[in-house]
Amino acid sequence: MSLVELDGLIGGHEAVSSQLLLVVRGRVAAATRDERAELGVGEAVSWQEGEWHETRSLEPSTTLIVEGKIE
Repeated sequence: MSLVELDGLIGGHEAVSSQLLLVVRGRVAAATRDERAELGVGEAVSWQEGEWHETRSLEPSTTLIVEGKIE
């Protein structure tokens, strides 16, 4: 689990394990190959192992990222 300050782009990549991204401050756009969503404070998105995704800040943001088995 880590807090990440985001003011730009986390380029497209495949998740090495299950991941959860929670917006703590700001707004971000998250995308997979097929979908795109804009997220605000308190909203989250998850990806499965091997799923391609990228995340871009729409304004300076702080996100909480949790990797590994999420239950």
